[in-house]
Amino acid sequence: MSVYWFDLILVLILFILIGAAIALAILFFLNNKGVVKSLKNFVTSKGFWLSVLIGAILGPSLVALVIWIALYVEGP
Repeated sequence: MSVYWFDLILVLILFILIGAAIALAILFFLNNKGVVKSLKNFVTSKGFWLSVLIGAILGPSLVALVIWIALYVEGP
């Protein structure tokens, strides 16, 4: 596995952890029990983690795509 793929995997893990930390911070700082319970159900659902994973994959991929297109258009 090349260094590029290793770095990409580390960045994806970092984005997933940041998303999870933000979600947990929202849970701990809200005092309303109904809001906390509904947020806890949302965070523990599969849809939330699927969206975090897709965002972690697509975010860096779109940035890399824009950079590669700019380099391709500019030429050697």
